[in-house]
Amino acid sequence: MSIDRLEFDLSNAPRFVVDREGSALRARLSGDWTADQAASIEECALTLLEKVKRQSSVILDLARIEHLDTIGAWVIDRTLLKLRSRGCRANLVDARPEHHTLIGEIDAYRQHGDRLKDVPPRGDHDPPELLVDIGEGVAGAGSNIIGALSFLGEVVVAIGRILAWRGHFRAPGFVHQMELIVLRGVPIIVLIAFAVGGIIA
Repeated sequence: MSIDRLEFDLSNAPRFVVDREGSALRARLSGDWTADQAASIEECALTLLEKVKRQSSVILDLARIEHLDTIGAWVIDRTLLKLRSRGCRANLVDARPEHHTLIGEIDAYRQHGDRLKDVPPRGDHDPPELLVDIGEGVAGAGSNIIGALSFLGEVVVAIGRILAWRGHFRAPGFVHQMELIVLRGVPIIVLIAFAVGGIIA
């Protein structure tokens, strides 16, 4: 049974009209292909796929679509992909610039996801991962060595300044500060360590 004209029309829902143009079918989509019409979009897309399943060439005409969002663009892109997977020559035509851009973004995102699926997962002990871990360990050790040498250099410079300016070194003040910081700080440190140990236990 040949298809001369098919129509799927629901009020307040996406619609399509199919016209034969030589050996190809032109499906003219119209209405609002937006998230608030999600159920109708799915039903419309499934019906369209069913009507043109035996065709070798299908044109999806988007000129009459009033509003299109991510949901509608995704369904249209999925429908186009399903048609092509059947061996059908399917193309989108006459889309508004903003609609064409949105569908292009959906298609690019899908292709990126397909490429990620083709990449085999890497194990924790694969050679590249092992080399990365070794490199990070060496870099971390180098940073620690540089920090230690820097601290040692600062200590040596400070001792050198003290020896060079012995007349300005006040031993009583040094002893007083050591008493405040070390001897009188021991009880507080012991108390904090005891409290933390009690909380952890």
